Amino acid sequence: MLNHRCWTQVRRGWGSGLAMVWVMGLMGLCGCASRPVSPDERGMSLRPLYGIAAATAEEMAALESILPAEAQEARLQSRSGLVYRRVTLDGRHCILFVTGVSVVNAAMNTQLALDRLPITHLLLLGAAGGVNPSREAGDVVVPKAWAHHNEAAYVNPTPGGQGWEVPPGGGMGLPNFGMVFPEAVPVQRLGGGVTVTLPVFEADRGMVAAATKVAGDIATDQPGGSLRVIPGGTGVSGPAFVANREYRAWLFHAWRAEVVDLESAAVAQVCWA
Repeated sequence: MLNHRCWTQVRRGWGSGLAMVWVMGLMGLCGCASRPVSPDERGMSLRPLYGIAAATAEEMAALESILPAEAQEARLQSRSGLVYRRVTLDGRHCILFVTGVSVVNAAMNTQLALDRLPITHLLLLGAAGGVNPSREAGDVVVPKAWAHHNEAAYVNPTPGGQGWEVPPGGGMGLPNFGMVFPEAVPVQRLGGGVTVTLPVFEADRGMVAAATKVAGDIATDQPGGSLRVIPGGTGVSGPAFVANREYRAWLFHAWRAEVVDLESAAVAQVCWA
């Protein structure tokens, strides 16, 4: 089970047109041993292997620009053309790769990475939109769950125009955004064979606890303002660039969402499966 958390630097709330944030999601993988690995991989599987992914090459370059000189190591080229770069950070073995933008690319390339490498933990970096209006510039948010805000039924108004033709089961029970009624996601876990319906994909509790423990140490004064690390809350993702302030206000009202992006929930779903 890969699980997920997100570190987010929030610029502004949803009162203006669009709030851009810096997002870093962290997942932990359990049960890798159930997936066949090659003889070359098996020796590596005895130790943690951290995947560090970014949605775009530009976002990955931001990380690479601060890597220590000793972290510069060989690159691995996959058959699909994806570049996997091996580095060692603070004594930890890591693989760097780019997922591509939006949910399909992120899910596809995350799955490719998990199929080919015995990754035990996964971090996701990228840009996202600020949703919680109480956050300020420089805040770092560590969500404990991710949800698909665009998994929904788009319904017709009732004949009288006083309501909506609610889908069977009534959706998730969350407030609707006009014709949009959120729905949970039917998913199967590898080897499970049973479909379950999940409203969110939760972060690994131990990793969230670790983030909470170190939050005070990380929260230091930074150029341009102080840095707060805020564990908890929910992030939401979907295949849409969300610039509409009313929609982002609804995301906060319905999900109590901290941030919105295009990739993280898809990566969390693949990791859970």
